[in-house]
Amino acid sequence: MRYQNVSEAFIELEAAPAIAKKICMQSTDICLSIIDRDSGRQLNFENGFAIIRVANDGLIVRVSAGDLLTFYGIQTLIEGHLWELAPSAARSVTWLPAPGARSGQFPRAATTDMRE
Repeated sequence: MRYQNVSEAFIELEAAPAIAKKICMQSTDICLSIIDRDSGRQLNFENGFAIIRVANDGLIVRVSAGDLLTFYGIQTLIEGHLWELAPSAARSVTWLPAPGARSGQFPRAATTDMRE
């Protein structure tokens, strides 16, 4: 299914496979399902999904949703787990419109430091 709100972020961090696994494990109560794919894991929600792929030196996360509330909710969920698991990596997350997507969203950086 194609959604109108689509963005991607690259998150540079060490131990990316372990962090990706922990994000998925901590999201099981909120997700409808989590599917293992060749290219990563897909977290499915009511009106959207996130795909988390492990790259050489980090994670590539793609969020797609049919409405803005779900879209930003999924992004916030992922950023929140990053705050718990890798606080320094969470400070540098920047969401950009995904290549080939027609999303009208502007780039958004995770700049709120809840610990300060």
